[in-house]
Amino acid sequence: MACGLLTYGFTLNYGKHWIGLAFGWGMVVAGMIASTVSITAYNLEKYPDQSTVVSAIINAWRTASGFSVGYFQPAWIARNGISAVFGTQVAVVVAVLILTITPVIIIEGRKTKAQVAHA
Repeated sequence: MACGLLTYGFTLNYGKHWIGLAFGWGMVVAGMIASTVSITAYNLEKYPDQSTVVSAIINAWRTASGFSVGYFQPAWIARNGISAVFGTQVAVVVAVLILTITPVIIIEGRKTKAQVAHA
C-alpha cells in the first residue's frame, strides 16, 4: 500500500503518464483489500462471540476513514502540495504497520508457540 501511495503521489506531482496513476492506485486498492480482509478475519477469529460488534466497528472505521480522506485531502493538497500529502500518508501507513500489526504478530506468535509446545 505504501508503494502504491508513493507511485500515485509522485506520478500526480510530476505530471507523468497516466499508467503510473493506474498502477499506483491498483497497489493502494490491493493493499486496502488485503488489510481489511486480514484485520476482519483476525478479529472475527479472536472474538467469535462478538462477531456482530466486531464487524460493525471495523466497517464504521473503514467508512469513516474513506470519507475523511476524500473530505480533507483536497484542501490539504492545496495547502501543502501533492508530494507532502502522499508522503505523510505513506509515513502514517508504515507507522501503523510497525506500531500495531508487527507487535500483534510477535505476541500472537509467541502465544501460539507456547500452546503448541504444551499440547
